[in-house]
Amino acid sequence: MVTYVAEVFISSRIIEVQYIIESLQYIVFIGLVVMNGYFREMAQRKQYNNERIIDVEIEKTEDLLSKLVPYHVLAGIKND
Repeated sequence: MVTYVAEVFISSRIIEVQYIIESLQYIVFIGLVVMNGYFREMAQRKQYNNERIIDVEIEKTEDLLSKLVPYHVLAGIKND
């Protein structure tokens, strides 16, 4: 009888430990997924902002060039 109670107690402890380990694994996995989403969002935002800055600079450059050179020369420069 004592050995049966000891076996039940030990097996219930093992199940508790396995439950805790599985819970920690899920928490770590969810943390990795959240971090991955965060860093992906930051990379996309940085790329988007850089593209916007580049577009504004291209527009400024084209505006300045249009004031300096004739239209047909500017069209040739844009095609290159």
